[in-house]
Amino acid sequence: MSTLEVFFCGQIDSVCGQICFKVIIPNQDVDILMLFLVYEHAPHYGISLTADISTKEHELPMNFLSGSGCSYCLEIYGLRKKMASDREFYECQSYGRKVFQDFTKQEYQALHNRTLSFIKTLPGKFHTIDYLYRNKSEMYFASVREYHSGIMKPYTKDHNGDPCSVINGHIDGLFFSTAVDFQTMKPLPESLYGPVRLHIDAITLFTPNFNLYFADFFCHYRVHYVTVVLTPKRSPTDQFCERRLLKLDIRHNPFIYLSETKEDFYEVIVYLSNGLRVEVFYTEAVNISRIIENQQGHFERVPIIGRGESRPTGIPKNGLCKICNL
Repeated sequence: MSTLEVFFCGQIDSVCGQICFKVIIPNQDVDILMLFLVYEHAPHYGISLTADISTKEHELPMNFLSGSGCSYCLEIYGLRKKMASDREFYECQSYGRKVFQDFTKQEYQALHNRTLSFIKTLPGKFHTIDYLYRNKSEMYFASVREYHSGIMKPYTKDHNGDPCSVINGHIDGLFFSTAVDFQTMKPLPESLYGPVRLHIDAITLFTPNFNLYFADFFCHYRVHYVTVVLTPKRSPTDQFCERRLLKLDIRHNPFIYLSETKEDFYEVIVYLSNGLRVEVFYTEAVNISRIIENQQGHFERVPIIGRGESRPTGIPKNGLCKICNL
């Protein structure tokens, strides 16, 4: 019996109680999926769902009364219709199982505390940055110009980082980097995600009309990352984040904040260290054409390293790290 691959497009939300996921079906024919979603430690509580299958990929929403911080088990059976004499029955062709959970606010507080403890061990400092920047392929930015009128639209957060982060698959946004080269104090000279870099004046995106939230702390075996969410006050995403994440003071926090100058202007201050990078998940669309026209940003070509592009589903965190795992 072969296995079914399960890719989550969303996480259970304790408010609306809905989860959406994608099932990748093996080569053999499967007529029906049978799904069971239960509490891992109380398997008699849960729901079941059956779905007819006609394609190899199938997105399925499920409504489920969940509790924040609980662990869940999803079991999926691929069934194939059989006939024997005058009797019709189903035979199990494949099977998949996945256990998952989401962070509570208390667990986010614990993760935040781990981040602060880690920062105390680093030789870092706060510094003003001029730009938030985003690296992508030529094709990506060409598509934005040609098919979206120069507007860079938010996309659903992938599963990069901690699998228990509640923003995974649940809110839309655009990632921007704050990392700089410590020799020049300018954005890093190379890119992991594409040869075209869009620089945007940091104060264009980072304004007092936004709220800031701590969303993740993780590593991929070398550098540690902090993810913060920057979202307009009183927006639907802001309401979601207020319920589920730790709110940061946008004018004073250990990662990135807005500072008012003596001339009544603002500047963006970031904690900089070779061992830690702060990433900003910005939840609004960005009008690139207007930004370039208003001289609030510019493009630059940079050499790529590694794959030169992001992975579609993201890269899970290093589950063995004793620094960033609860």
